[in-house]
Amino acid sequence: MSTRKSYKIVIFIALMILINFFGKEFANRYSLPLWMDSLGTILTAYVCDPFCGAVVGFSGNLMYGLNDPISILYGLTSIAIGISVGLAARKGMFD
Repeated sequence: MSTRKSYKIVIFIALMILINFFGKEFANRYSLPLWMDSLGTILTAYVCDPFCGAVVGFSGNLMYGLNDPISILYGLTSIAIGISVGLAARKGMFD
């Protein structure tokens, strides 16, 4: 893997973690009944792979856990979302 490609992946993952964070803040601010904190997880699992999607989902919940410790437990749900979307993308279910 070239160095340039690894930098792109790291930057992409960091942006997706921010999308998760701001999606949750947006949903909380406007009292939306949506899980907008999974958008970055889904995009990462689709574009990269299931492992990257799981990492993005869990790290977002670690950030939320700084304010609300129960959010860390929801990291398991985010990991499951990342893995399931990534595996479905590998099998071509979104084509």
